[in-house]
Formats: sequence, structure tokens, C-alpha cells
Amino acid sequence: MVTFTVDLDSLSQFQTLSFARSDYEADDYWSLVEDCRQRDVDHARAVNAGWYDVVVGPAALAWEQRQASPDYDQFGFHTPAATALLDKSTPTLSHLP
Repeated sequence: MVTFTVDLDSLSQFQTLSFARSDYEADDYWSLVEDCRQRDVDHARAVNAGWYDVVVGPAALAWEQRQASPDYDQFGFHTPAATALLDKSTPTLSHLP
């Protein structure tokens, strides 16, 4: 696993979308997962060239069956400005138990 430590004040400047739910009925979440996995399209926003800078939510395990991993969340950095924040951080490599 690679861990990035970023400054929260720097992270707060970005347009962020967060998902707390990933149950079968969480249509907004699963729609975004499907678009990212199958269509490789932007987030269909009217601003920011169509993208959220950062998307946070459960990690999809079997997206076709709408199953998420119960143990993991993910942070997706989707714009050049957001990925530049990761470039400025110091990553740490660790092994999962």
C-alpha cells in the first residue's frame, strides 16, 4: 500500500465529491463507478472542465454486481491541480497485514 500525507488546508481548496453509501441502491455512487470503469468519461459537471478534483468513497469490489469492499475507501485525484498536490507530498510504502 502506498500512503500519501497531504496538508488538509491544501486539500480543502479542491472541489470534492464524497460518497458514504455503497449499498445496492446507491445509484449516484454506482453510476459514477460505471462511468469511470466502462466509459472513461468526466464527471459531467458544468464547471472545472467537467471534473471533480477529488472523489472519495468506498472502493468498488465487483462493480457490475454493485459490491463494494467493506474494508477500504479510496481517494481519486482527477485533475492536474489535484495530482500536483500528491506530487508535492512524500509517499510511504507499507505492506498490508
